[in-house]
Amino acid sequence: MHTFGPKDLERMATNAGAVQVHTASEEFTAAMFGWPVRTFEATVPPGRLGWNWAKFAFGGWKALSWVDANVWRHVAPKGWFYNVMVTGSTLLSSVSSGLAFSTDDVRYLRSESGAVALAAVADFGLTDATRVADVAAARARFGDRAPVLVETTLLRRRAAAKLEQLCPDFQASNWLFTDEALQQATAAPVARHRARRLAAASLPLVHDATCSIGTELAALRGWGVRALGSDIDPVRLAMARNNLGSTAELCRADALRPVTRDAVVVVDPGRRRGGRRRLRPDDYQPGLAQLLDSYRDRYLVVKCSPE
Repeated sequence: MHTFGPKDLERMATNAGAVQVHTASEEFTAAMFGWPVRTFEATVPPGRLGWNWAKFAFGGWKALSWVDANVWRHVAPKGWFYNVMVTGSTLLSSVSSGLAFSTDDVRYLRSESGAVALAAVADFGLTDATRVADVAAARARFGDRAPVLVETTLLRRRAAAKLEQLCPDFQASNWLFTDEALQQATAAPVARHRARRLAAASLPLVHDATCSIGTELAALRGWGVRALGSDIDPVRLAMARNNLGSTAELCRADALRPVTRDAVVVVDPGRRRGGRRRLRPDDYQPGLAQLLDSYRDRYLVVKCSPE
């Protein structure tokens, strides 16, 4: 029923430079119903069929579309459906694409072969003028690993300016990021200022309960503060391990389930979803009210959006 089947479209999008390509189909029985209905309607003068026919035609299509989405979609091949939609992200940009990393990606990027590949891709310009050729060259040399290599290279270039002098030994060229984590990361001057104030309080332990990729921990450690980091996201936690080294105290934990008792808690809740800011504190992940309830009677530092 398609000029191009779902697999053909996925392959074409991938060859054109897209990553994380997916296809979704719709209208199977709804299409079988819709075609004869529309064929019949084309033979009748406009306005003759009336309102009851319109309700029958639309209602039938709507009911069968529900059956397709909730029943047939789970058992029938995508190629049987009438419509197919293709989505993906592009690497053909001089800015990062918001690629989703996996723990396997992080293991590869931390490996010796990953480090060699990152060094090679770092030599590419990846500018508007060269990005098509650069991405093609990366794909030809590194295959399916090219997307995470290009994305990491672009993120490191952005981080170099935002996180410059975060801590004495900070080098963006050694760090791993996700696009969302880098967007939300506190700029280096602010992170250093907060770390300096916490260091002045001579605290025995600071617990960053949403440590993400480790930027706040790096600033705290730079001021000599003993800091523990935890995060519920295994990918970001693996990146933090890479960024902070083997001596960093890290664990996987839900920010709403405290794992320390006497530490001052620092929290930077998620304030973005799909590239968009969440402005209401209750929409944070986790929400501000939940955090305040979980750490009642504790010293708590929370980063919030400006009103």
